[in-house]
Amino acid sequence: MGFRAFYFDGKVSTPQPVEVFWDTLALTVRADGSLVLSVPLDSCVIAPPLGRSRRSIRLPDGGLLETEETEAVNRLERLAGENRGMRLVHYFESRWKAVTCCVAALLFCFWIFISYGIPFIAKQVASSIPVSSMEQVSRDGLTIMDKTFFGPSGLSPQEARKVERIFAMVKRDVGAGYDFRLLMRKGKAIGANAFALPSGIIVVSDELIRKASDERELAGVLAHEMYHVKGRHAVRQILQSTGVFFMISVMTGDIATVSSTAASIPMLLVQTGYSREFEKEADREAALYAIRKGWGTGPYIKMLGKLHKGETRSVSLPFLSTHPTLSERVKHIEELEKRGRP
Repeated sequence: MGFRAFYFDGKVSTPQPVEVFWDTLALTVRADGSLVLSVPLDSCVIAPPLGRSRRSIRLPDGGLLETEETEAVNRLERLAGENRGMRLVHYFESRWKAVTCCVAALLFCFWIFISYGIPFIAKQVASSIPVSSMEQVSRDGLTIMDKTFFGPSGLSPQEARKVERIFAMVKRDVGAGYDFRLLMRKGKAIGANAFALPSGIIVVSDELIRKASDERELAGVLAHEMYHVKGRHAVRQILQSTGVFFMISVMTGDIATVSSTAASIPMLLVQTGYSREFEKEADREAALYAIRKGWGTGPYIKMLGKLHKGETRSVSLPFLSTHPTLSERVKHIEELEKRGRP
């Protein structure tokens, strides 16, 4: 068994045309019929195949053999038992159909991991993070909101006390084990809205409070926001967003993106909206709370209608665009009331 090759002795750069022969024990190199060297086969290192480039064999004395007779080297490789895994890689990378299938499979796996793997991991991690540890992140996020979106509340003392009374009732009913705190702000450009920060701070705008016709409408919104905290939705959303950034950084090799993202978590808290899944979950719990109170879901649905109606007149923000449509939310809530259970 043999093949033609170029021999580099490691001392001069000029290659020497040779013939290479092998058996189960040794590899022999000859030039013009004369023996150049003979070495044990198991001391040779066969470089893995790379596309259509020449195959190379590293010799124990520092010499190198290069050849274009790839099939001969493939047979030698199989005999020596080397590069089993790389031969499979070479098979795929040298056939465009196989490459296409591999790329498609990689993208599919990437999509599956982003869609299901990252949310699952984020949920497990978020559940192990104490709510108190998110206090500083929440305060930093609130500082950004106050500087960018909110103004001091303009509610009268009587209006503020009424809201605090409703908040205390909802907190007593659904907030066991959580240090929920209520803050009232003037919504300015964002209009009627309420936000839950991961440490348990609930921010409600004056505009939203004044849209509520009775306490049941406002209580439904407060319950919705409290369930965002209890479900760790903000923390999970941050973890999912940073997880996606990390995966993209790994794919593109831009690891600097990960550190810059980690440094901007408070801003990410402000800019990242809840997913449809989280909104649906909070709607579900708020609706069930209203059902348990004997109010039915009518007041909550009415309040959702008022808020969705007002969104067209307010500034379009990233954390609003992720909400499901009003019809989707109402349909889901009405189905819950018909069943009377989750």
